[in-house]
Amino acid sequence: MAKAKTVKKAPRKRARKTTKAKPKRAKKAPAKPAKKIEVYKLARPASGERYFILANGKPIRHVAHLAEILEDLEDHVFDHHVSPNQNDFATWVQDVFEDIELAKKMLSVDSKEKLQLIIYKHAAHKAFAQKR
Repeated sequence: MAKAKTVKKAPRKRARKTTKAKPKRAKKAPAKPAKKIEVYKLARPASGERYFILANGKPIRHVAHLAEILEDLEDHVFDHHVSPNQNDFATWVQDVFEDIELAKKMLSVDSKEKLQLIIYKHAAHKAFAQKR
């Protein structure tokens, strides 16, 4: 009988898991000091005795308060302070808060709803402009 030759099989090559080298991250620059963003403050109170006193005797301490109370303000009180010849609210904003831009916008107002909208839009515009 003839001897059978045994053939050695080559060892199997195992597939290596290749991982791609992660690119090295650039070192972060040292943190810059944060910019201070001063947001337009609608609720900045009037100083001392410079509150606005409505015809019904109620005080208004800041522009945000004015915008809030306009919905519930009686028509005769609003008409007392706002007419074609005068706008006491605009005068108060200009004199006390020195916000001439808002005061000019308020001069053309003839309704509580429009006045409230102008105040809120002005505050939003100022806040957005200062974030830029």
